[in-house]
Amino acid sequence: MDTMRKGQMFIIMAIIIVTVLVLLKTRMNLSEILMNKGTLESDLSQLKLGNIVSEEKNNLQVNYLQNMSMMNNVVNFTNFVRSVESSNAETLNSFIIGSYIANTTASTNTNINITVYNVMGMPVDANITFTYDNSVANFTNLPDASSTSQNFTFSTASNANYFLLVTYATAAEIQTANITLPVTIGNSKFIGFYDIRLATNTGTYTSRFVQNITLSN
Repeated sequence: MDTMRKGQMFIIMAIIIVTVLVLLKTRMNLSEILMNKGTLESDLSQLKLGNIVSEEKNNLQVNYLQNMSMMNNVVNFTNFVRSVESSNAETLNSFIIGSYIANTTASTNTNINITVYNVMGMPVDANITFTYDNSVANFTNLPDASSTSQNFTFSTASNANYFLLVTYATAAEIQTANITLPVTIGNSKFIGFYDIRLATNTGTYTSRFVQNITLSN
């Protein structure tokens, strides 16, 4: 009888040990699955942001080919993408500066129109210095989903590079940017600066880039 009980106890202990090992393995597999799921979702969010960046760049090229207003269509396209992401319970925020350089004639005053578009989800303060003559434009408390403009003027006898030194700030952060404005005699140009943030359930993903379009020869 004692031998039978010992045998039964041995079997019970073996079952318990096997059960514990199975549970541990299952738990480890579950953790691995959850980790892989998180990595996959993060990769998908990065891919989605990459697609948004590509579409923003393509949008500029299409606007030029169709002779459309560059900055107006940047604003409209960005609003459209923001609405789509919002419907997916994701948030797309952006800070965009569009610089339109009028057709440049040597040694003649030429206009540059700077348009700031805020879609950061909160008000923005921005300071922009044009290095040609250190002219400054200040924009204070620019509301979300709104834009404002400033004109600068320059004159050059030959091709040149000027710069916009930019500081923009919200209640949560301060950012800086140095935007090159390549001036070419006989050309007009559009230079778009983008700071795009996509917030998903796995985090916030950011891309900053400049797109340069030559509009005329």
